Amino acid sequence: MVLNVIKEMLSLEKSVLSWTYMTSSLSPRRAGLALGILFAAVHLIWSLFVALNLAQPLMDFVLQIHMLQVPVKALPFSFGNALGLIVITGVIGYVMGCILAWLWNKAGKSA
Repeated sequence: MVLNVIKEMLSLEKSVLSWTYMTSSLSPRRAGLALGILFAAVHLIWSLFVALNLAQPLMDFVLQIHMLQVPVKALPFSFGNALGLIVITGVIGYVMGCILAWLWNKAGKSA
C-alpha cells in the first residue's frame, strides 16, 4: 500500500517536475495576482506588527541573529502609511508576477 503510493508520487508522468509541467505556460494575470496578494499579505502582517508595537522587538531580533547593529527605529503606526505600503507592494508584486510569467512563457517557447 505505502510502496504503491510512493511509486505513484515518484512517477514521471504525474510528477510536478515532469517535462510537460515544466514547459506549460503561465497566465501572467494569475501569476501577477498570486505574487501581488503574497506581497500585500506580508506587508499587511508587518503593518499589524507595527500597530501592535511588535515591530521593534522583531527588528532587534532579526538584526541580532544576523550579527548586525544598525540604528533602526519603528515609527508609530499610521493607517495611511500602512494602506499605502500594502497597495504599493501589491502592485509591485502583480507587475513582478506578470514579468515572471512572460519570461517563463518566452523561455518555454525557445526550449
